[in-house]
Amino acid sequence: MQEHGCGALQNLATDVDNRVAIARKGGIEAIVMALPQHPTHADVQENGCRALMNLAGNNDIKVAIAEKGGIETSVASLQQNPTHAAVQENGCMALLFLANIADNKVAIAQKGGIEAIVAALQHHPTYADVQEHGCGALQNLAANVDNRMDIAQKGGIESIVMALQQHPTHADVQENGCRALLKLADNANNEVTIVQKDGVDAIIAALQQCPKHAAVQENGCRALLFLANNADNKVAIAQKGGIEAIVAALQ
Repeated sequence: MQEHGCGALQNLATDVDNRVAIARKGGIEAIVMALPQHPTHADVQENGCRALMNLAGNNDIKVAIAEKGGIETSVASLQQNPTHAAVQENGCMALLFLANIADNKVAIAQKGGIEAIVAALQHHPTYADVQEHGCGALQNLAANVDNRMDIAQKGGIESIVMALQQHPTHADVQENGCRALLKLADNANNEVTIVQKDGVDAIIAALQQCPKHAAVQENGCRALLFLANNADNKVAIAQKGGIEAIVAALQ
């Protein structure tokens, strides 16, 4: 019942008007209640997280989901089902969408969301959808100044670099990974760490391996732009072929 009810709300919530109706009629509370009642039932968790993700296409509903415990339940889904790739994918997607508003970025970090997302990336290195949405979630969270250092301290930089290395021709992974690194690079300590963890190599490889994908080229160049604010990084970028990669993107 809980699995299929969450699945039905998930599908209904792809319609913009339905999102509002579901929220008004107690749908958020019902989903949030279903998830902790069946913490290790993977299909309930997968459908519930995806339903919250679809509902979170509306900013007012993002706030309501957070107020009704949706962040905690999404994080718990990731924590309690670490080996189930589809739960990890959908839990990361839910947090990605919820992290589009400022207060939720703070709440997700406070409730263990960064650690849960990094763990998802680390446990499923070959699962492209987990990598794509995990990097996307860290990207949104890294728009918050405090979260940037927190993500770095909890292994986020290494996990993003690993995602880029594992999926060299998957454009969505490359786009989200480069975008996450560029946001993390807006921090002096992270500028250094990204280079130390082979982030420059991974960004340059993204530019070289996805030459026809404009979003990858844009975000790879932007990431190198931020990293080049550091004098030592300027040298490293040039030595590793970054100038050639940027020129190729322009051409």
